[in-house]
Amino acid sequence: MTKTLAQLRQGLCEWTGDWWSGTVDSGEKNFLNDAALADKRDQANSGQWVLFVSGTTSGTDDGQIRLIDSYSDEDNKYEIRWRRPLSADLVAAVVYEIHRYHPDDITRALNFARLSAYPYIYRFIDDSTMYAQESQKEYALPSSLEGSPDEVYITDTITIDDELLENNGFEDWDSSSDPADWGTATNLTLAQETAFVWEGSNSCKCTSTTSAGSLPQTISSASSYAGQKLTFSAPVYANSATRIRLSIYDGTTTTYSSYHGGSGWEELTVSATMPASPSELTVKVEVAAGTAMVFHVDGTCHLWASLRKPSGTPQPMLNYRVNGTLLELPHCPATGRFIRVVGKGLLSSVSSDTDEMEVSDPQTFILYAASYLYLLEQSAARKPTDSTEIYKEIGRTQARLAQLKRECGMESKAQLRISPDWGV
Repeated sequence: MTKTLAQLRQGLCEWTGDWWSGTVDSGEKNFLNDAALADKRDQANSGQWVLFVSGTTSGTDDGQIRLIDSYSDEDNKYEIRWRRPLSADLVAAVVYEIHRYHPDDITRALNFARLSAYPYIYRFIDDSTMYAQESQKEYALPSSLEGSPDEVYITDTITIDDELLENNGFEDWDSSSDPADWGTATNLTLAQETAFVWEGSNSCKCTSTTSAGSLPQTISSASSYAGQKLTFSAPVYANSATRIRLSIYDGTTTTYSSYHGGSGWEELTVSATMPASPSELTVKVEVAAGTAMVFHVDGTCHLWASLRKPSGTPQPMLNYRVNGTLLELPHCPATGRFIRVVGKGLLSSVSSDTDEMEVSDPQTFILYAASYLYLLEQSAARKPTDSTEIYKEIGRTQARLAQLKRECGMESKAQLRISPDWGV
C-alpha cells in the first residue's frame, strides 16, 4: 500500500495536532475569507503558513505558499492576510491548508524520516529481473536494494510467446474507416473490407496517395520489453512489388522487413531485439512513395514477445556473498534460470502532492514520529532558546519513536546464507 505526499502531510499534521484544511469563501491576491475559521481550534496567527492546494484561477497559484501576516475576525469575516500577492484573485472554493511549519519543511521532514527510520520502515524488494548467464557467478544487485539481500533464490524458467497487438485481425472497427486500437494512418485512406479477407470477417483496405504512408500501432510500457526479441508479422495483399513492408521502432532505431513481392497474399515478418531502455514500441505497415495503390492487411497480424517466466518452486541459493553492489554466487547456475533477490529498499522520496511513498499503517506512525523529531530539531537549531520546553518535546518524541520502532517496526527476514550448499 502507498500514500501520497498530500495524504502523508495530512497524517503528520493530524499526528502533531496541527491539521487545518478549508475552502475559501472569497478573497483577493493578498487575503482570503473563510467563515469556517471561526471553528479552528487554534487561531491562525502571523508566522504560520498557508498552502493553496487546488482550485485557484486556471491552477496558476495551486501549490503556492504564503507566510501569514495577520488574522482578523472583525465583522465575522475571519480573514487571513499575507504580504506577497498571488498572481490572481482568489475565488470561492479554493482549497487551502494552514501549517505551523513551512509545507516544504514538512516534505523535507518526511523524506528525511524515510532514511532515518530505516530499517524499521522499508520497501519490500522482490526482484526477478536477473537470469543466469553461461559461466557467470557475479551479478549486479538491483539498484533498489539497500544493503545485502535477505534471500536469494534460483528458479527454473519457461519461454512464452506473448501477443502484444490489439485487434490484430481487424475484426473490430470504431467506424467504417477507423479500425479499433490502431493509430492514425498517414497518407492512407482506410476502409472496412468484408469481401476480400485472409481469414475472419474483415480486413483493412488501404488506399495510398503518391506519398509514403503507414498504419501504426503503439504498444504501452515499452520499457517492459527491454532486451527482448520481438517479431511482427502480417498477411498483406498487394499487386505492386517493393512498395509494402513492416517496421518495428524502439524510440531510436527502426528495423524493417523485406518488401512485399507484389504477387497477392504474402506474410511479411520482421524481428528486432529491444535495447536496454526502449522509449517507444511502435509497429507499422508501411507503403513507399509512388503511384497510388490499394493493398489489404488482414490476419491475424502478430507481435510476439518471447517472455521468460518463472516455473516451478524457487530453490534457496546458499552461501552467496555480497561484494559492494555485486552478488557473488558459490557456483554458476544453469544458463537461463531466474535469479530472484528478496530484500529491503528505502521508501521512495516525494516532492509533489501526487508522489507516493510505499508505507501503510501502523508503520506510518514511525514515519510521522521521525518526521516530527526532524522538525523539532530543525526549529531548535534555527532559533536557539534558553527555554527547556522544546528540548523536553524532543525528548518525549525520541522516546515515542523508540517505542513505535519496537511495537510497529517491520519484521526483517533471516538471511539464508550459512548452510551446506549442494549446488542448486
